[in-house]
Amino acid sequence: MLALVAAMLAVVPLTRSIPVVFAVIGVTWAVVSVTTGTIVTQLAPASIRGETLGAYSALMAFAGGLDSIIGG
Repeated sequence: MLALVAAMLAVVPLTRSIPVVFAVIGVTWAVVSVTTGTIVTQLAPASIRGETLGAYSALMAFAGGLDSIIGG
């Protein structure tokens, strides 16, 4: 019984920190999703900028689909 109480007490701080973890993930994703398109645009040569952005967008869509399959 004591082990069960100890395990429950160990989980309480974890459950209180979950919203903070999700907030950090959300802010990080917002920064990454906004800045990566700009970085790709700046690094790509002008002659193939459209192709580069198309490939980047396709890979991001593929990664999002794969993430949905893996993550559930």
